[in-house]
Amino acid sequence: MAQGYVAGGRHLWNSGLFAWPASTFQEELAAADPRLAARVTEVATAQRRGEEDHATSLYGEIQPVAVDTLIFERTRRLTVVRGSFSWSDLGTFADLHETRLRTGDGDAAGNVLEGEVVALEAANSFVIARGGRLVTVVGVEGLAVVDSGDALLVIPLDQTQRVKEIVERLRAEGRTDLL
Repeated sequence: MAQGYVAGGRHLWNSGLFAWPASTFQEELAAADPRLAARVTEVATAQRRGEEDHATSLYGEIQPVAVDTLIFERTRRLTVVRGSFSWSDLGTFADLHETRLRTGDGDAAGNVLEGEVVALEAANSFVIARGGRLVTVVGVEGLAVVDSGDALLVIPLDQTQRVKEIVERLRAEGRTDLL
């Protein structure tokens, strides 16, 4: 059915790219789900006060909901724009690795390295050091290594879609401070 829609020329593919003024989004969110809008306002208020831990805690209590179905399928203030640009979902670190390679961010061995990283005999890996320390990889291939400072992720690139399992486990264990 989707292929027929695209081939027919009357429909566009939703890439999931949205833009709006914050005030407009707040109005639409309040109309769609006043309780969620109030919670988001609480999070923003805590952040403005410099209460990052409290803001993080409040945010972690919010149940995820798709903005598409909550707001964009209901609003009368939506404009659809045809785009003629390349697009990738970037849903995993593997997707991000591939995209960064295509844009020239990789080295000759197919590595994408960011931050303070030393890679010896490494290939086709994605290594991000944002934790303020040196990250080294030796003799590895096809890994994603992401150091965010409060957590370290090491996972084969071909399994990075499993990060959602880690998120689910952390949430179940009450570790919303890491989400």
